[in-house]
Amino acid sequence: MKKSIFCVFVFMVGLWLMVFQAPCDSYAASKQLPYMSTGFPQVVVVSGTNYEMGVQYGRQTAPAIFHNVAIFKSKLYAAYGSETVTKDMKVWNYYIRKYDPTLVDWIRGIAAGCRSRGFKVSYYDLVLLMVYPTELWARPSDPYPPEVRIQAQ
Repeated sequence: MKKSIFCVFVFMVGLWLMVFQAPCDSYAASKQLPYMSTGFPQVVVVSGTNYEMGVQYGRQTAPAIFHNVAIFKSKLYAAYGSETVTKDMKVWNYYIRKYDPTLVDWIRGIAAGCRSRGFKVSYYDLVLLMVYPTELWARPSDPYPPEVRIQAQ
């Protein structure tokens, strides 16, 4: 008797899940799903100008980029504060523009690609991703170089 009641209960729960799961799946598809790493590098194929390639890259990797930005920002903000990190990224940007101006288009493209997927990622967030190890473990203690025209706190 208990076994048959249990079987009926399991059947009813299973039927309920089948009937009501479809609307839940369509709802979930309209929302941003969390980034889940597979442990394998993601293969990304791009072509075009630096900006176009950046957009394609950003579209294909937006969840991973957004995920890493959140982690890296929280670690750097905890270590140095948001104002210092923001100024540091402006200094890095100065040198990117001076020594590799085409990289600016690539980075802007990535930010645009992420935004097209609904992920808010700024240009400076992407600079932060590029320089994170240096910023966290080897940040210079000297004042900013005068040529960057950014004053430390």
